[in-house]
Amino acid sequence: MGIIQGVTEFLPVSSSGHLVVLQGLFGVEEPRLFFNVMLHVATLIAIVIVFWEDIRGIPKGILATFGKNRGMNGFASALWSSIQGRLAILIIVGTIPAAIMGFVFEEAFSGLFASPLFAGFMLMVTGTVLWFTRGRPSDSKGMGEMGVIDALIVGLGQGFALIPGISRSGITISFGLFRGMEREWSGRFSFLLAVPAILGALIIEFKMPSELSSEELFAILAGMGVAVAVGYLSLRTLMHVVRRGNLAAFSYYCWGFGAFAVFLFMRGP
Repeated sequence: MGIIQGVTEFLPVSSSGHLVVLQGLFGVEEPRLFFNVMLHVATLIAIVIVFWEDIRGIPKGILATFGKNRGMNGFASALWSSIQGRLAILIIVGTIPAAIMGFVFEEAFSGLFASPLFAGFMLMVTGTVLWFTRGRPSDSKGMGEMGVIDALIVGLGQGFALIPGISRSGITISFGLFRGMEREWSGRFSFLLAVPAILGALIIEFKMPSELSSEELFAILAGMGVAVAVGYLSLRTLMHVVRRGNLAAFSYYCWGFGAFAVFLFMRGP
């Protein structure tokens, strides 16, 4: 589980889609929620390790800007003009679409997790979106040229990723590329945008079990350790692939696994 989480959470192949399909395949009806939540904590740790310089610079930049400006108008303008401040604003703006979609469509999205067939179709949709990233320019909008509309559209992609089978990393990086963002920056922004999304989900879902045996605690820690290590390697690998403009290579896997799920579950139980 740690290996699957570490690989599918970052590579653009949809961790939720794999979870739904594999649970349907093996007849798992009630996954261990606390264990799944802790695996997401592990992948969040991997993101923080890889993008630590970006993450730690945000509060420092905001505090530095706040200390130089007294009025709100001056503060907002100065914040947007600074590198860390602009990044913070873009992340906040990009988080809004997924937050609204999750709140409004929570019940509908939750129901989709019971359908491996639907997840298979959505995996093929993910593959198609990835395929259209071929030939995108390598040098265009960086963070300095990125605007609020760009952040909202990438954030809209993150909202669509609440649907099982739609890869969060794949759809947000693709939407960034479609908006003319640099490959490197599109990947970085995608995962920085994931931090508040994962944190929000953890806060909502986290519930400490009343008791844990030593065996269960060891299993959780082992799974987290593996997820951090594999997630770190997967994230580094994906960033390398994005920089080289080869994101569309994952289309074949999404199409293949999605078609396998559709074929398997279209025949019925």
